[in-house]
Amino acid sequence: MGAEFPAMLQGKCSECGLTDAVGSFKGVNSKVYCPRCAARLVELARQKSGRVEVVTLIDPTVCYRCKADNGSQHLPLIGNLPYCAKCADALYHYPFPSWLKLSLAGLLVFLVAALVHATPFFNAGKNLFLGERLVAGRQYRQAIPQLQATLTIAPDCEKAVLLLAKAQLLSGDPGGASKVAAGHRQGRFKEGALASEVKRIFDRTGKAFAKAEEARKLGEQRKWDEAARVMRQAAELYPEFT
Repeated sequence: MGAEFPAMLQGKCSECGLTDAVGSFKGVNSKVYCPRCAARLVELARQKSGRVEVVTLIDPTVCYRCKADNGSQHLPLIGNLPYCAKCADALYHYPFPSWLKLSLAGLLVFLVAALVHATPFFNAGKNLFLGERLVAGRQYRQAIPQLQATLTIAPDCEKAVLLLAKAQLLSGDPGGASKVAAGHRQGRFKEGALASEVKRIFDRTGKAFAKAEEARKLGEQRKWDEAARVMRQAAELYPEFT
């Protein structure tokens, strides 16, 4: 004779006391009831507009798929449900239908195409990151080619425009900075810390060149000492210009 296993787990109704397999019972508001009592209590609760929560009890010793009884031994859970070894193996090795395989193949093609299309933008992001780090480290000349490469791919990137203008201003190229800034939406930028900082640099650069022009005119008038004094003021305003 084969080995005998204890019967499946038993449950007891909190209302009528009926004893039966756990899987046949319902949970109503955290208590266990047989199907008949559960239905009656749910109907009463609905008539009184009361709160009611109903759950189906799962017997951890009975396979959810084939209903094979494992006695008193709990079965392994897959997705919080008990499965016997045979059904678990079938779940893990379930063959995908042809339409799903074709869909996955098509999705893979689109994914590859998207990655190919996105590669330049990935490179632009990398160049922007490197350029920003170089600017933060005051390596302005080294940052310029990184930021220019970013704008070649993403010409509307406002952050790259502002960082490039800043790098050019602080490396002594105000003409290049003016051209870059003016070419972005006619020189209009969203308010922000970086935009405000670049504007301040442009402002002092403009004042420095105004002083330089004043010194030039004083030189034409042969007022050499005064011209030298004003030129020193210009240099103090924009020491990066060489």
